[in-house]
Amino acid sequence: MKKILEKIGKNEIIEYFRSSNTKFAVGNYVGAIQDFAVFTSITPFGKNEGYRFVKFKDLKQIGKSTEYLQKIEKKIEMRNFKDRKTVILKKEKFFNNLFEYFIKNKVMLRIIYKDDNVWDSYLIKITK
Repeated sequence: MKKILEKIGKNEIIEYFRSSNTKFAVGNYVGAIQDFAVFTSITPFGKNEGYRFVKFKDLKQIGKSTEYLQKIEKKIEMRNFKDRKTVILKKEKFFNNLFEYFIKNKVMLRIIYKDDNVWDSYLIKITK
């Protein structure tokens, strides 16, 4: 596993699976310290969360160029976008102002239902 990790670029985001219980994390391979691989840790929202030290014997699989990683890279890109705006919403009409902002700026919303169906959509109008 150590040889495989050394071939991966330092800026390449990967999924690294620990043990056989299918738990994985996302980040960059930083290097090795004794029996440990050092990775950055990236949240599902594209935020850098620090470092993780994983024993080489616990690493079971490395994922590259997956659909999930493409989504994370897009979130990182959006997070680093220089023209981000801060929206100030009035406390009295918080939700009305928020929904009006979504409609005016055509903000894409992701709706996740209890049965795990996921819909990406835009808010068109506000109704009661």
